[in-house]
Amino acid sequence: MVKFIFGRELTEEDEFFDREDYINILLSYINRRQPVAILAPRRMGKSSLLNYIKIKLGNEYIVAKISLEGITTIEEFADELTSKLVLDALSKSLKMRTKNTISSLVASLNQFLGSIKSLSVRMPNLELYIERYSLFKENKLKPSEILDDVLLLPQRIAEDTGKNVVLMIDEFQKIRALKQPFPKILEITRKRLQESRNVEIIVSGSETGLIEEMITETKEPFYNYFKIERLKPFDKETSIRFLNEGLKGKCKEYYEKVYEITEGIPAWLNLAGLVFERECSIEAILEDPNVEIELKKDLEGLTKNEIKVLKGLAKGNKLSEIKVSNIYRVLKALKNRGLVDKVNDEYKIIDPILSFYLRK
Repeated sequence: MVKFIFGRELTEEDEFFDREDYINILLSYINRRQPVAILAPRRMGKSSLLNYIKIKLGNEYIVAKISLEGITTIEEFADELTSKLVLDALSKSLKMRTKNTISSLVASLNQFLGSIKSLSVRMPNLELYIERYSLFKENKLKPSEILDDVLLLPQRIAEDTGKNVVLMIDEFQKIRALKQPFPKILEITRKRLQESRNVEIIVSGSETGLIEEMITETKEPFYNYFKIERLKPFDKETSIRFLNEGLKGKCKEYYEKVYEITEGIPAWLNLAGLVFERECSIEAILEDPNVEIELKKDLEGLTKNEIKVLKGLAKGNKLSEIKVSNIYRVLKALKNRGLVDKVNDEYKIIDPILSFYLRK
């Protein structure tokens, strides 16, 4: 049964609706060891899809899903990758039943190492890594001295456990934030991942223009490395079926209208479902406080000119009618953010609810 969820990723306790085609494609890429990039603007369900893929992989693989959102230092990157990767490796290889036990071990490196040794499980690569990681955390090693160890950790864990590793990196475009202290971070990352024979990588990003540039421009280190999959909204039939299954026919006369205003974006369909559980009102969906909270995240950090262009597009103005300097530079910045796209030689705001919000 469909349960409407808004504002968080789906977890293993939640039922995943549809997306069978994407699931089968991603699983086939993993089996073929084809690196893949999932591109989609916000609210399409990328993170939830990755969570579901992780569940489908079961115990056959070690799986680490990390997000680079908010990651600005090598230390933060190392902490994120180490905790997620080691946690899954321990839970599957040491057959520990409770994640709380494992998490407490990860938090205490000495206990962590002692646990591995006391269980008489030989994980020499991981033990060596934890020893160096401990020195790094004690400021006895510089970030530049630990970077290679961090990037090669997935392969070393694969060698220790005898299981291939699937590394999922959400908001992959944020790795560029590490270029200031490490100008060659992208080149080093690609090189180390290519050297990792037992590691499959899936990346995703909501700043679609930026991540697409990173993997399609010939001058970029990750050029021609990833196969691109674009996660699209639900079509009309799927959107109506989603609402109908969750609401059991309640407010049925409004389902087509909901599709028209949301264009099948999964997050907004979920919000509509939650509103319809209370009342059958299109206005209540558009006026729900979660809409403003969510869309303010889209607009956060935009310049005055970027806001002006978005408002002009929302009102249906021609580009010549939007009075800003360097409008195509502004449009490129908005495209990089995943807010605007070019469709049939015309620029449009990707999210129809954002258009409505800006018009209002």
